[in-house]
Amino acid sequence: MKIEPPPEVRKFLKESGGYELYNDVQIEWIRGHNPDLFILDKTTNEQIEVVDLGNYKYDELHEYFANKFGKTGDESSAAMNEANSDDASSARTDSKMNDRIQMNAEIFEGISDAQINTSSMNASRAVQLVVFILVILFAIYVTAFNPSLLKRAAQICGCNALFGSKATV
Repeated sequence: MKIEPPPEVRKFLKESGGYELYNDVQIEWIRGHNPDLFILDKTTNEQIEVVDLGNYKYDELHEYFANKFGKTGDESSAAMNEANSDDASSARTDSKMNDRIQMNAEIFEGISDAQINTSSMNASRAVQLVVFILVILFAIYVTAFNPSLLKRAAQICGCNALFGSKATV
């Protein structure tokens, strides 16, 4: 079962004028996963908070992100973020975040699409199609060229009235 984010959350995360207006926000898409926000400590890369974004409206998301992260154009929040960030810890954080995202994807999605062998599914569908066509052709043959078979089948199941057979006394 695939989980789709609400339209307003999808707009905030996918279209311009959304999350990219805020400092230190990165989006990693995990198909079929609930739209959760993982807030990590910059120095230790430990998870501080998880927020379910599916409950927010578009304007509420902007308000929440502005309060939590600050807009990219704000001088005060930009200066504060520069003072708190370190390039080495940032690279380490990105690496750990990517590892975490990959592990979550494996857990929640199971096997990736690239690992699924779909050739057997295509073959089984082809067999089903051939069987269906054969059944249809047999029904056409019986109806057009050998209706006595159809009448015999009707006698066996007790449906004589459908084929206009004469009443027997």
